[in-house]
Amino acid sequence: MAESFNEKQMTTPENEKDINGTKSPVFGQDDGADVEVAVLERDGMKLHPQPTSDPLDPLNWTRVRKHSILAIVMSLYFMFTYITTTTVPSFPELQAQYDASLGRVNWTVAIPALGLAFGPLFWSSLADRYGRRLIFIIGTIIAFVATIGAAKAPSFDSYMAARFFQGFGVSPAATVGLAIINDLFFEYERGQKIGLWVLAIDMGLLVGPLIGGFIDLVDHYWINWLTAIIFAAILVAEIAFLPETLYPRNYMLVRMPYTDSSVGVADLEK
Repeated sequence: MAESFNEKQMTTPENEKDINGTKSPVFGQDDGADVEVAVLERDGMKLHPQPTSDPLDPLNWTRVRKHSILAIVMSLYFMFTYITTTTVPSFPELQAQYDASLGRVNWTVAIPALGLAFGPLFWSSLADRYGRRLIFIIGTIIAFVATIGAAKAPSFDSYMAARFFQGFGVSPAATVGLAIINDLFFEYERGQKIGLWVLAIDMGLLVGPLIGGFIDLVDHYWINWLTAIIFAAILVAEIAFLPETLYPRNYMLVRMPYTDSSVGVADLEK
């Protein structure tokens, strides 16, 4: 393993054995006695969070796998603002379809934003309890179904309700998406990854009206149908390529601390 990483001295109580009968380091305290902690460093700075030797530890996954997950998170976060702006070019058609004033149609931008604001309050604690993957998939399913509902809404009220649940379904991309980034990357890497994550939401603001304008030239109904297709593609990617990243790090650091013989800790070699 790379020489740039140093492991501080650690003591091992004689009575501490792993399942193979060999001695293993102990973190924290044991029966009231202080035990030194093995701390991994990079260029003289302590790594945070500390990795384990567990191949299921998200910090130990390959760069390709980590960045594939980041791309999925960014895709849903892109939809965070895309859904609010892509329908703007179709306002005249929506006015005619639902016999609504421009003022009322303007609310179709604010209503999904309300779902986006309320959603994180609901999803965040559930993601910490039941896992990131499940919440992402459920949220995307809600957004997908709501988008179909918006495309087929027979009345303005039902259209507004569908727009709210579009935003509510996408909202896990905010707080839960950020939690996934924190699960996957060391602290010194997070600045760049969070920058890409924020770029995704900014791109949604710019790309949404552009795509919506072109689709509106064909048929304004297809603005929502295209959005549904995008949600379906994201849902397939989540089911196929988004593993659970919630990891009991403190618990596993005691039982499977990182050692020089650990394999699969890809980022430690850089």
